[in-house]
Amino acid sequence: MTKYVIKQNTMYIRGVKVDDHTIHTEVSEAGREPFIVKQKPQEIMNQSCRFYGEHFNERKLFTKRLTRITSKPPILVSAVTSTYFFCTGSERSIDNTWINILYVKDFKEYNGNKTKMFLEQDQSLVFPISYHVINHQYLNCLCLYYRNHRNNIFIKQLNTPNIDLTQDGYSVLDVIKMYLKNQH
Repeated sequence: MTKYVIKQNTMYIRGVKVDDHTIHTEVSEAGREPFIVKQKPQEIMNQSCRFYGEHFNERKLFTKRLTRITSKPPILVSAVTSTYFFCTGSERSIDNTWINILYVKDFKEYNGNKTKMFLEQDQSLVFPISYHVINHQYLNCLCLYYRNHRNNIFIKQLNTPNIDLTQDGYSVLDVIKMYLKNQH
C-alpha cells in the first residue's frame, strides 16, 4: 500500500526502517493484522489531518489553544469520529509512534527504563521510553479529549438561559469515570 488515511479503527502507526534511507509505516487497525504502508508516519498524520479538513499544524494550534500543551502535543485527527492520537516522541523522529487513545488498555514499566503498552485485541507494544513519559503523553491526550468534550457541551448549551456548571458532564472526574467505564 502506498497511501493511507487514519480512521477511527486505526490503533497505531509507527515507523519501520527499511534501509539506511527509507522509512515506511507499520499500521495496525482493529480486527486486522498490522500492515506496511510506503509512507513515513508523519506523512500519514499530515495527510490524514488534511483529509478531515485541517492541516496538521492547525490541529497542533488547536491543542495548544485548548490545553496549552506545546511539546509533543496530542492531535484530534477527526472531530467527527472523535479520533485522538498521542505520540511517543518528537514528530520528526523516526522512532515516533502515534497511538489512538481509544485502544489503550494499560501500560506498565518493563525491563528497566522501557514501557509495555497493552492495546485492545491482545496487542502490545514495547517502547524504549520511561513509564513517566508515556503516562505524561497519555494524560495530555486525556486532557485534550476532556477540554474538547467540555467545550462541545458548553457550546451546545450556550442558548440555554441558566447554565449550571455543576451538572453532570462538567466534572473532570465524571469524564474520566465515563472513559474508564467504556474502556474496562
